[in-house]
Parts: sequence; C-alpha cells; structure tokens
Amino acid sequence: MNESKTLRLGIRKYPYIPPRSEWISQPYVIGIHCGDWHWAADKYREWCNSWMRKPRIPDWLKDFDGWYGLGFHRLFRNNIGFKDIPMLFEEARRIGFNHIQFWGQMVGDTCCYRFYYPNPFLGSIDEFKDGIRYVRERGGHIGFYYNIQAFDPTLPNLPSEYLNKIPKDIPIPDWREFRKYAQRQFDGSYVVQYPNEEIHDGYRIMCLCSRGWRKYLKYWIIEKYLKEYGVNAAYIDQVFSPPVTYCFNFKHGHRHHGDTVRCRVSFIKEIVEEATRIDPDFIIAIEGNGDAIGQYAHLHLYTSFSTQTRYPCPEVFSYTFPDYIIIDGFANPWSQQAMQNYYPDIKREWSEKDVLNRVYLLGYRFDITLYDRLGLEEEFTKYLMDVVKLRKRIKKYQYDSRFIDDIGVVDKPRHVEVKLFINRSRKFLLINYLDNRSIPENFDIKLDLGKIGIDRIVNAKIFSLNYEGDVEIIDDDMIKVPDTGSRIGSIICTFR
Repeated sequence: MNESKTLRLGIRKYPYIPPRSEWISQPYVIGIHCGDWHWAADKYREWCNSWMRKPRIPDWLKDFDGWYGLGFHRLFRNNIGFKDIPMLFEEARRIGFNHIQFWGQMVGDTCCYRFYYPNPFLGSIDEFKDGIRYVRERGGHIGFYYNIQAFDPTLPNLPSEYLNKIPKDIPIPDWREFRKYAQRQFDGSYVVQYPNEEIHDGYRIMCLCSRGWRKYLKYWIIEKYLKEYGVNAAYIDQVFSPPVTYCFNFKHGHRHHGDTVRCRVSFIKEIVEEATRIDPDFIIAIEGNGDAIGQYAHLHLYTSFSTQTRYPCPEVFSYTFPDYIIIDGFANPWSQQAMQNYYPDIKREWSEKDVLNRVYLLGYRFDITLYDRLGLEEEFTKYLMDVVKLRKRIKKYQYDSRFIDDIGVVDKPRHVEVKLFINRSRKFLLINYLDNRSIPENFDIKLDLGKIGIDRIVNAKIFSLNYEGDVEIIDDDMIKVPDTGSRIGSIICTFR
C-alpha cells in the first residue's frame, strides 16, 4: 500500500524453459471482496473440493485427544531407555492420553538424527520391541521420529563408540551413493541445511522425486518400524514446515525444478497407502500444514507457538480445511514473543498454561512434548490433567463439529476470545471461550444467528474446569456466561 492508497499485488513464478521449448502460465484469479478473509477461504476451499479428496482418518484418531511426547536424547541422561517404554506409557495414560510419541530414538545423541537404527545405548532391539508390544497390547499408540528431507553427508562414518554396535545386516547409508539423491541448486551445488562448523558444513536436502531417497525412508518407516518393530504411528518432520526448495538434478525424473513439492505429496500418499494396507489403523503425522498433502496425511503438527511465529493466525488453515486434524503445543518450544504476537495489547508474562488454553480454544489436539518426563505432582501437570478432563467431557461435541471461527460473534468483552464450531449434522453449536482478562468474571456473548444459519438458541449448557450448569439465554441470541473461576470453557447450544 503506497501513499496514494493503491495496493499493488504481484505473483512471481520461476519457470524452467529448456532450449527450443516454451512456457505458458496458468491463469490467475483475483477476487475483490469488501469483507474479511473468511470469504477468500471459502472460495479456496470450494476450489480444493473440486479435485482433492477428504483425508481418510482411522476411528481411533477421530477420538484422539493428544500425545505425550518424549525425547530419548533427554531421558538417557537419567538412565531411561527402551526398557522403560511401558512405564512412560502408563504415565501418558495417567495424564489422559493413549498415544506416546518419541523423538531421539535413533543412533546419535540428538532428537532428530537421520540414521534411524534404534540407539543401542538405549537398550536392545528386543527391549525396544517389547516396549512397543506392551503399548499395542493395551490398545495404545506409539510413534517415532523421521525426517523427510535431510541427510548427513558424513555417513557412513559414525562416532567411535558405535563401532561393532550396528548389526551387519543393517545397511548404514553412504553419502557416496546418497549424493545422487540430493537436491542441486541451479549452479550444481547442494542444498544445505543447518551448517555447523564444529560438526560439518550442514545436512544435505534430498529430493523426494528420487526413488533412492524414497526407498531409504520407506525401508525404515515401513519395513523396520512398522513390520518388524510393530509401531502404529510415524511422525515425519519438516514435511511442509520449512520452505520446500528447488532441485535442478533432472536425473531424479522430475521435469521441472519445482516438482519437489509434487513429489512430497506423492510420497506421503504412497507411504500412507502401503502402511495402511499392512495396518489400517497406522497413521502418519506431519510437521506443518499443507493443502494438497493434507488429503493423505492423518495428523498435522502445528507449531504455532514457536520462536518463528511472527504473525500467528492458525484459524485460517483450520477454517479453510475443517476436515484436517491438527495437534499443537510444545514440540517446537514455545516462546514469550510468540505469545505476545498473539496478544500484542496484553502485557504480562505468559506460561505453559496459556499455551494449553489456546490449544483448547481452537479445538486442537494437545501436543505435550516437553521431551523430559512430567512430574505428576507438578502444578503444570495437574493443570494439564484438568484441561484434558474438560476436553474429554465435551469431546463428543468438539470432534464432531466444523470450525467456523468467530463468524456470527457480534459482541464480547475485550480480551475474551470466542470461537464457534457447528455440528456436522447441525444438531448443536459449540462455543469455546478463553478469558485473558486480568481477573476472569462473568460476561455476555452476542451472536448474529443469521450469519451462523440458525433461527434461535433453545438452551445452552456450560462446561469449565470446575463447573457445569445451564446458561441463561436472552432474546434468543445473547448468552450470559457466568463466572466459573476458569479462564477456559465450552458452551453447548441446541437450536432451531
């Protein structure tokens, strides 16, 4: 926007035009609308629905409240290894979860190394399998970490302590072969990630159009972890969280340098189809959110509280794709600045409780990945357990509803957030609220029922951390929210 109040909009593409060929741009559509962003999201969803399928979600995941995330790279410091998986799963169940998600299970001492053989210093393969079996036999779900794009060019060299620790039948990837699968810049150089002078000059970004790289990932995710070890979930990092880069190595089979995006989508589709043929309840969780890829992925790990979050509005994705299941919370550590970006006009210190409250508000599943164990008597853990219990009380409404954001909300107090969800069968309206005022107290919510598509609210019931009761309705569209002593809560409205 310049001084003349003229908005200039440009769309830039980087076409690849080989010699003696031509490129014709696809058409662009620009819509002018005197309203907010919901209209544009509706139009985009309408277009997506013309060619994308709905994600095929196992029944257990539809009912899933969240996961207890742990990092073996942290737990190992306290002599906790594979033999302790049963104990850690029981901790998850006491918190209220039936899913346990691990980082750092592989060779190395970090959360996210790229050679996925279970670290022999954490225990034996038999202990690893026994722990997984314990979870599965009790109806639980267990997943581990993989990265979709990065490779360590120092492989097959491993630290000396791993000498004779890796079985001879386990292939250690070799950069001399894997360099053929790496993405190349226009000048022929490799695409590099996370250069670190103390270790090496960075990971190499691999091309998902390369069959060799796809084969490597499928070997570990499907052949080893699913078929041999018995897991029933996989978390694949960096799928659509960092920007996807170009590849000019056309030996990988792609026709265009931007086909790396298409190949990521096709890889997730391929691995989901193969895995669910073996175990129909197996799920793939991906980092980030994507439109086309979301039709195949089962679960999106949002990281909306991390240090990279500058202009947060996760509502856009949730509203545009209401069929996608989102989990959010702590895997990428939250920051004071990210919370301040959500609430720029509220000046106070934020806490882990505030992160939980916002996840609850948006109806997301809870990502409780602090990497270390939670002390069950700690204040945060007790609060978490209360929030999860509240979610379980209203989940039959929450998980059977479509997010419509704040459409139809006419009036509410400043610093009180209100989000609406309409039942897919249009039997009820769910209202989640978050009161960020310095002292929570009773308040009113005024609705425009016409914008929601209902005539009148017949009755309403409120659920909060320590209160449950009927709510007064004034003139069919004014909800009188009582002071329940809690910052978060849900109101279930039946309507005509």
